[in-house]
Amino acid sequence: AGFPTCGHRSCSPTSPRMSRSEVEGAFLDAIRAENVEVLMRLTTANPWLLALKVRPTVGDPQDFSSFHNSVAAHGLPKFSLGSTPEVLAGQNDKLTAWAALRGALQCDHAVDDESGPDVNRLRARLLPDEGQRRIDLQADALLAIAQGRSSDFRTLLATAPDLVDVQVLDTFRDLSRAEGFYHQVSSFGLRCRLGDTLLELAQRNGQAEMESACRVLRERRQPWLGAA
Repeated sequence: AGFPTCGHRSCSPTSPRMSRSEVEGAFLDAIRAENVEVLMRLTTANPWLLALKVRPTVGDPQDFSSFHNSVAAHGLPKFSLGSTPEVLAGQNDKLTAWAALRGALQCDHAVDDESGPDVNRLRARLLPDEGQRRIDLQADALLAIAQGRSSDFRTLLATAPDLVDVQVLDTFRDLSRAEGFYHQVSSFGLRCRLGDTLLELAQRNGQAEMESACRVLRERRQPWLGAA
């Protein structure tokens, strides 16, 4: 399964049918121009736009959880790995667009009463299949290590404990190899070796708390490891 090709005339100010890349490009242009009308039309017809994140690579036809286009090429030069559209708008001082995107998230019922829009809940609902959710979760775990976000890392492990078993292989971008990281781990700025799991990656990159979280989870799932 892939991202839906947009067939809604209402989603575009110029074309009755647009590819994924064209829809996303129009969305980024609307953020830059703070064109709320176009933003609302695009996100209503294509709610998956709200779930995208900036990742190290662009143009990957299999990775439906990342921006396909370069955000900088669309006039949004300020960004960081992991930026969502809402965050991207704020980083580039597009406050009208930021408010509109936040409102769109709330209208999509991806909202937590205490903390505001819950993008992770939206992403879990919109990613089209298990393979895509796997790509998304792995990338978020690698980014959490790279950015030292221990709390987010522990949440990811609780959500998807199988992450602790994924390894660095000699290939990447291969959805058929579920045992390996889909992304090139080094593209996240992480030191790695073949065979590394999240535990070794955390250890190799100076994240002791995350290393411990992986070790505890691994021992809980396979108790004999703790007795070795």
